[in-house]
Formats: sequence, structure tokens, C-alpha cells
Amino acid sequence: MSFEYMIAVVIVAITIGSAAQMVENANRHSLDLQIKSDYAKSFMKQNKITGGLETRIKNYLDYLWISSDADQEVLNSLPDNLRKVYSY
Repeated sequence: MSFEYMIAVVIVAITIGSAAQMVENANRHSLDLQIKSDYAKSFMKQNKITGGLETRIKNYLDYLWISSDADQEVLNSLPDNLRKVYSY
């Protein structure tokens, strides 16, 4: 019976560890996108980019934020040789 408890504890630990890893990966991806967005905004401010181009860049950054999960799904559906090219 104690062996069964040990197996149950191991299964629970693996499940909790996997969930924690997924949350950490999502946070890391969000932080990377936020850093890139902040860099792009400071670049636009430094170079005095305004008007339509600024709006287009901000819309693109919003699109990247929203579609980040969709990009990963598309990447996973590609053949291996194309996936290697796309990942660079």
C-alpha cells in the first residue's frame, strides 16, 4: 500500500511540475514580446516616427502579441526542413 502512495505522489509531482513549466514558458514568451515592443517604441520615439507608420508598427506589435500562439501552431504543422528554416 505504501508503494501505491509513493507512485501517486510521483504522479502528482510530475503533473504539478509540468503545469509550472507551462506557466513559466508562457511568462517568458510574454516578457520577450514586451521587451521587443518596448524597444520598438523607444526606437520610434528616438527617430521621431509618427503618423501612419507609427500606427502600422503598433498594430503589428499588437498582432504579434495576439497571434503568438497561432504562430507556434503554424510552425508545428510545417515539415521538419521548413521548420528549421523558419526558426532562424
